[in-house]
Amino acid sequence: MSTQYASAVELLASALNCEPETLSSDSAIAQHPAWDSISHLNVMMVLEQEFGIPIDDVTIERFTRLSEVEKLFQTAT
Repeated sequence: MSTQYASAVELLASALNCEPETLSSDSAIAQHPAWDSISHLNVMMVLEQEFGIPIDDVTIERFTRLSEVEKLFQTAT
């Protein structure tokens, strides 16, 4: 497991208020019990705070999978 993947899992688990063990590389909005449209807003707020990413339509549509969040950590390091 890469450091970036572990960081993405930790961030999502915190934003979704779920156990990190329940997340996998395939985790996505509407495919994880804790990741619905309302909790997706929490994910967006955490991404804005952590990376300074503005919340807009493009961002909301782009970061709907754990793998996309992991890419943020890859580019930040």
